[in-house]
Amino acid sequence: MVAHLSQAWLDRYRQLAADLPVRKGATARLQHVVAKTPEGDVAYVVAFEDGRLAAASLGGDEAAEITLTETYADAQAMARGDLDLHVGFMQGRVKLAGDMGAFLELVPVLQSPEHRAALAALAAETEL
Repeated sequence: MVAHLSQAWLDRYRQLAADLPVRKGATARLQHVVAKTPEGDVAYVVAFEDGRLAAASLGGDEAAEITLTETYADAQAMARGDLDLHVGFMQGRVKLAGDMGAFLELVPVLQSPEHRAALAALAAETEL
């Protein structure tokens, strides 16, 4: 089991999502800011290059094209698979700032069966 919002969790995510299909143009860095965790606000960044997960690390990135802000409870719900990122965004629970065009390019990647399978596998290994 890996602790949620840890570098080990992000490393495992990267391993599980290593074989995402190439999708030309689906390239952006997404910075997640999780508010009010027991350790305070936590930021992490995931970078996609042509649909492939290229990097995942703790910490912020001022140059990220997209910043997603969510509460700790919603981040946990997403980690468990109880809340889809896009549903959270549509409900106003996940706030998006930055390049909406880049986000829309990533939507097919984030909603793909391969990415959903990687997230489900990660959820099964995540200690919340």
